[in-house]
Amino acid sequence: MSAKVLDGQLLAAAIRSRLKAEASRLPQPPILACLWAGSDPSAASYRKGLVNAGAEAGVRLVERSLPASANEAALLAGLEVLNRDPAVSGILVQTPFP
Repeated sequence: MSAKVLDGQLLAAAIRSRLKAEASRLPQPPILACLWAGSDPSAASYRKGLVNAGAEAGVRLVERSLPASANEAALLAGLEVLNRDPAVSGILVQTPFP
C-alpha cells in the first residue's frame, strides 16, 4: 500500500467551500457561540482564526466573554443563556478556563 500525501490547507478550503454552499441553503446562517473567560492571548488568536474560518464556511461566530474571575456557576449560567437562544446552532467553550 502506498502512502498518500494530503495538502491540509487545500483540503480545509474544499471542506469550507462545501459547507458554505450547504449553509447558503439554510434560512439563516448557522451561529456558533464561543464562550470564554479571561484574556489569554493565544485563545484570542484562536478565536480570530475561528471567525475567519467560519466566515469562509458561511458560519457566524458570536463571542461571549466572562471575567477571568468567573467560577463554575458563572460558566454554567453563560451556557444556559446560550443554550436557550434559538438562533445559536452550537456552543464552543474556549479553554483554558480560569
